[in-house]
Amino acid sequence: MTNDLLRALRMMVGVARLESAWITRQPMWIIQDIFMVISLSIILWAWGGVRGVSYVITGYIVATAFGLGVNIVGQSMGWSRVIKTLELYIASPITPRIFIVATTLSGAVFLVTSFTLFLVLGLLLGQVKLVIYSFTSALLLTPLSVLLGLIIAFYVKKPGNISAITNPVVSILTLLPPVLYPVSVLPEPLRHIAVIIPTVTAAELARTLGGVETVYNPVLLAVILLTWTLIAFIIANRVVKWSLE
Repeated sequence: MTNDLLRALRMMVGVARLESAWITRQPMWIIQDIFMVISLSIILWAWGGVRGVSYVITGYIVATAFGLGVNIVGQSMGWSRVIKTLELYIASPITPRIFIVATTLSGAVFLVTSFTLFLVLGLLLGQVKLVIYSFTSALLLTPLSVLLGLIIAFYVKKPGNISAITNPVVSILTLLPPVLYPVSVLPEPLRHIAVIIPTVTAAELARTLGGVETVYNPVLLAVILLTWTLIAFIIANRVVKWSLE
């Protein structure tokens, strides 16, 4: 049992290293992420002080987790189809679960970077609890985002078109709805509709637990998030095919 576990871990690390090569070869991706965190924090600080920054903390960490699954996992799967490395993975002892977890870990550096920067900011502003809740909420969102990325990657017939779908999906679901701004600014009918969107659900869950928002019950928000994950899991089971067909 131990040998099987160690073997699986070695395969996972190997795949993660291969799939993260684009980041290690060009660390400017990480530097770009750092400047995005700093820039948004300054903008929201100018707009709303500490309370404004609290929306950056929750919204950006949640948005990063969503992009991790939809963009990085989805596009990695698509790129593997283009350059035929997916066929090598399928023909090897690597299982779908190992590949999916390894690909998710390969892009987790962005989530860790955001969390670290906001943790420092949280220490300075007395918002550490909010950072921790935001990271926890982001982890709850990650399985859904990964499943959605896989659904898109396998549903789109031409792998080269995957990024043309994943990029707008991430932008629409993180920039337009109240992820980086409070859901309470919306009129009541739209507010209840918006909170059903998984990215908004995750952000509101972090804000509610962190004491920033008091609009919705955190149990209700967690149920909504888990329901979306279950739906995505059912769809992914039908769409994702780990074969050479």
